[in-house]
Amino acid sequence: MRTTVNLDDHLLAEAKRLAAAQGITLGQFMDDAVRGRLAAAGDVSDPVALEFHTVPGAPNPGIDLFSNRAMFDLLDEAEREDPA
Repeated sequence: MRTTVNLDDHLLAEAKRLAAAQGITLGQFMDDAVRGRLAAAGDVSDPVALEFHTVPGAPNPGIDLFSNRAMFDLLDEAEREDPA
């Protein structure tokens, strides 16, 4: 979501520097910073842990790697085959 915030010039410069050093965008840096502050205050629930399985070789033909639904269907199928 796009929004406008007023930040101290020094604070913004430092955030940009750290984001660049970490190889992430300023937006990602700000998301992480706000998420961390909210978590410290106890206002954010624990993130859901997802387990991804990898297989050797190319993905199955017909699987759209850019479709969330296709990927979740593939994970559901893999879990039915190996519920461990």
